[in-house]
Amino acid sequence: MAVADVPLYSQPMVEEALNRVIEVPFEHPLPILEETVRVTFFPAGHILGAALVTLISEEGKVLFTGDLSVSPQKTVGGAAIPRGPFDLVISESTYGSRFHPNRDDEERRLAETVAATIKAGGFVLIPAFAIGRAQEVLLVLAHAMETGGIPEFPVYADGMVTRVCSLYRDFPNDVSNGLAKRISKYPHPFFSIDGPIRAVLCPKDREAILRGPPAAIVSSSGMLSGGPSVWYAAELAPKPGSLIAITGYQDEEAPGRRLMELAEGSATDRVLRLASGTVPVACSVAKYGLSAHADGSQISRFISAVKPHAVALVHGDEKAREDLWSLIRSMSPGLQVHLPPNGGSLTIETRRHARAIKSSASENTGIGGDRFPENDEDLGALHSYVCEHFLPGRFFTARELFNIFCGPTKFDPAAFENFRSLLKGSRQSFLAKRDKPFLFRPVAASIVETKSPSPRMFMEQNAALQTARSMFDPTERLMKIGVRPQLSPPVLVLTFAFPEVAAGRCSEKIARLAEVTGHSVEVNRETAQNALSELLVSLLPPETRIEKTSFHRGQRKLKLRVSSEVDEKRVQAATPDFLAESGITLEAVRVAPAPTPAFLRDHRTGRFEINAAFAAIGKAFEGRPNSLFKKSLKTADSEEFIELGFLTPAVGEKFRDLLEALSFEIGWKIRIGNSFQQQALAQVAIGMVGPLAEIKGNPAFRFPGEIAVKVSQMPAPEIVKALQEAFQERAGIPLRLL
Repeated sequence: MAVADVPLYSQPMVEEALNRVIEVPFEHPLPILEETVRVTFFPAGHILGAALVTLISEEGKVLFTGDLSVSPQKTVGGAAIPRGPFDLVISESTYGSRFHPNRDDEERRLAETVAATIKAGGFVLIPAFAIGRAQEVLLVLAHAMETGGIPEFPVYADGMVTRVCSLYRDFPNDVSNGLAKRISKYPHPFFSIDGPIRAVLCPKDREAILRGPPAAIVSSSGMLSGGPSVWYAAELAPKPGSLIAITGYQDEEAPGRRLMELAEGSATDRVLRLASGTVPVACSVAKYGLSAHADGSQISRFISAVKPHAVALVHGDEKAREDLWSLIRSMSPGLQVHLPPNGGSLTIETRRHARAIKSSASENTGIGGDRFPENDEDLGALHSYVCEHFLPGRFFTARELFNIFCGPTKFDPAAFENFRSLLKGSRQSFLAKRDKPFLFRPVAASIVETKSPSPRMFMEQNAALQTARSMFDPTERLMKIGVRPQLSPPVLVLTFAFPEVAAGRCSEKIARLAEVTGHSVEVNRETAQNALSELLVSLLPPETRIEKTSFHRGQRKLKLRVSSEVDEKRVQAATPDFLAESGITLEAVRVAPAPTPAFLRDHRTGRFEINAAFAAIGKAFEGRPNSLFKKSLKTADSEEFIELGFLTPAVGEKFRDLLEALSFEIGWKIRIGNSFQQQALAQVAIGMVGPLAEIKGNPAFRFPGEIAVKVSQMPAPEIVKALQEAFQERAGIPLRLL
């Protein structure tokens, strides 16, 4: 046996480790370390069983994301959002510098390309990870065939894929609603004797498959580094009519990376080196975005939702972490974001959580007394209680509902699993959220009482959303439109940047919207702090120096710390316009500027030490969201200088006077970089266009500098013009709607 083939652990060691495994359901607080710490697992949306982990003690509260996916997949729903705030969130950053394409579009493209290849007489190999990705691909093809999107053709699953598919039947409560229905409906959720999708049970059947009618093969391993996919690739790569479809991450050294480079057009020699030897590549090669990781924008929104005090970015290459760092800072100004090195340590100041620990260990009893919920009657009692004691429209986790019924200290894993099955099968009392099947909302009480659908007196949901979008123009700063379809009548929820002002200015439109659609209309009362910062930037001269900002919700006041009388007067002059536009009062607080410590300035050159220079620049741009993204030390023609990366170079030019003042203060020459922050630009475009038109796919950045957004229906010309002018003012580059 070669040294490289020696197992890391012996068989007895592995068996001993497995014997120590304790099964813990999601949402169940587990005391560890002599009950000084409580650990709780939440669905991470990555693959079946993947978990976010929270640790709570008297010393603080920490969230580990692990591999995270917020978007729902065919096999599992999106990630849960544990209730914050957290002292520290340790987050993955695998795709921190990427922007995923639309998932539905990619699934449709995969199914149609596979069907077209098979119709033309070719075979298709889809190498896929045995856990998660392979099952996604099988369900994508099955769904497309069952709904008539593509014709039926043979699909074979091979390798470890077949064994893993069978495991999904054992966890009906932890999969997506669609897959749960397949588990309850069919003997096997993936394979059938007379259906198009079948398992390869014997290696000798592989040659017979390739001698038969054209088919698709989904096989491990996903990187072509082992398993049956290597054999299939060697057979199909030299055949011009066949296709190898790449659907997952490919390691730098993996054979699948070479195929991905061919698909991207970055490789010239069409040769594939496999463990079995080298083969020419004459087949077609394509790649599809079916990632089970969140992209940078999704991670940033998730982090914002869990309200951390500090964030540490791990599990990503340097560029991914740096780009995600910039994006999070732009979306959450003032948040501490750290890039710890491998093996490094991080010290975070925490807030104590003794009350949280104490309350979770209380002896409260639930509405069911000492009983566990066992039947539909118990669900009915639970439904009546939550409808009476909680606001309409709230979602609950299964564990929250379980605790309401039998109290927070009474728990049994088997009883909890039975309760989750009851919830999943309920139609009269609770409904699971489509994209997050571990969340449940009580059915409207009127619907439960009548137990029959009432006459439909309100506009269809998508039509209602489109009607709402068409009623408001960009100046009214409508950011998002949501709907609560389970209520009767359904409720449209309008999220404005400045709700207090919008509720007054748009009162007639809101009333008209309710009249036209038959829906109730609510205005989300939460002020968008990013919009406050952007409004502040638009009203203050670029050279204004803001030391710190703090928003006081209860007082409806934004306090600004400044260090000069000139800046204080600038803030006072902007206050009336700021109040009229946002409904929030500005208050300038002048503090004496802190003296620069002598050790921060080089006595020979008069320049700040570089980290002190970066800190001074960062401080100057506090309160200016989505403006400054990068600070870097550069050298050109033997001269050192600081280069700053802005949203776009045009945005940087707006701060020319401020940069000259900063350059004089810190002693460094400052230049504006030529880079464009494409991901942040896409987010700005989505935030501006999304409330007014349904966006198809992701915004595209076009050189030399333009953002293109596809919409399902073009807004009125005056709205398009207003959007383009607002985007040009914000980003300094054109916006094109397609």
